[in-house]
Amino acid sequence: MEQNKRKVFLKLDDLPSGFAGDDIIPGCIVLEGGAFRSLHQEGFLDALMESGINLSCAVGTSAGSLNGFGYICGNIGKAAYLNLKYRRDPNYVSVRNYLKTGCVIGFDYIMKNRSVNDGIPFREERLKDPRRRFVAVCTNVETGEAEYLERTNCDDLYAAMKASSSIPYFMRMLEIDGKKYLDGGCSDRIPYQWAIDQGYEKIIVVKTKPDSYREKKKTKVRHMGEYAIYRKYPNLAEKIINRAEIYNRQVEELDRLKNQGRVFVVAPEEPMQCRSLENNMETLGDLYFEGFNQGMRMIGDIKRYLGLPDNEEELKSG
Repeated sequence: MEQNKRKVFLKLDDLPSGFAGDDIIPGCIVLEGGAFRSLHQEGFLDALMESGINLSCAVGTSAGSLNGFGYICGNIGKAAYLNLKYRRDPNYVSVRNYLKTGCVIGFDYIMKNRSVNDGIPFREERLKDPRRRFVAVCTNVETGEAEYLERTNCDDLYAAMKASSSIPYFMRMLEIDGKKYLDGGCSDRIPYQWAIDQGYEKIIVVKTKPDSYREKKKTKVRHMGEYAIYRKYPNLAEKIINRAEIYNRQVEELDRLKNQGRVFVVAPEEPMQCRSLENNMETLGDLYFEGFNQGMRMIGDIKRYLGLPDNEEELKSG
């Protein structure tokens, strides 16, 4: 009970901090969404940055887009710090937010509020580096198709991340340049195919569910409800209804690509005891460190996949 009441993660000061190095490794990191389950992903990304693995591109869906933003900016520990300090703040996540703004998540509060972000600023200048790419996956509600927003086709990357993270039912649609968008997870939950189509030879896919996970199809009653809610957007409703089938196909294809050595796939090693909107701070903190520790254990394998020296002596001699 005490853990449930705790408003801030007890070991907040144990989080890593600092900034990633400036060296860039050609490749793309692909980030699945997963709301607060993405704390595991945040831990893994911090392990990469701590180990000097900074890929040139990050493409993310929903919470994965927020994590990709932090990764390209090179802010070690920042995403986890924000979530583990402010998750219980009603300005960040609450029914009150929904009643007031139509959105459960106070995105602007957590990303733009100066008092929240003082002391750990985003290194946004890295987003302007032509050698780096940050891409947020959003779903066009008219077409039901994924769109991949980055600085070359979107002037407001904050809006792109917000649209990518606009969870159906819990958040309202967001308009960018005359188009309405919702969560990228409606159309492309693990955007590895985008990375392949862009020509990246080295691709690391970071999932938020174990490799064994397969999604169950929804009931006909749920289908009817989704058609009713999004009746003005039939293409979007169709994608939401078929999410399980689309996701399971993606997972099967990823298994095949992983076995071929085409992509490197990272997933939680155990089923998560964590809800999408989990509010137990110790559960969330433990999830972060599970991802961080798993990442540190995998650094050697990741370096070999990327064709990098897997220890400091080799790095110096090379």
